[in-house]
Amino acid sequence: MKNQFVKIFIIALFLGMFVSCGGSQSVPVASIPADSAFSGLRIGMGDNQMEDIIGIRPKDFHVYEGAANFLLGVGGKTIVKYYKGEGRLHVRDRKLVKIEYDPTEDGYRD
Repeated sequence: MKNQFVKIFIIALFLGMFVSCGGSQSVPVASIPADSAFSGLRIGMGDNQMEDIIGIRPKDFHVYEGAANFLLGVGGKTIVKYYKGEGRLHVRDRKLVKIEYDPTEDGYRD
């Protein structure tokens, strides 16, 4: 019984990490054009600093909690902010954790 629990726990942990990644690829910061509002952003910067650099407000946002956080209480909630014509920014614990540059972004969560 204990071994079965450990196997289920490991599978749930793995799935939680996969789901919490969002399933999409992040664009390297070097490939963001210099004229983009995202060009001055760096992973790890604070939420307030990030908003100051961008200078625009997100049109929409989504808060999600990864399965690892649900099962283990670690990881925290992630906020995905959608910016029209720029892309999406992922913020966890008030720190920028992922930049998705996408000039075709409509600014709304689908």
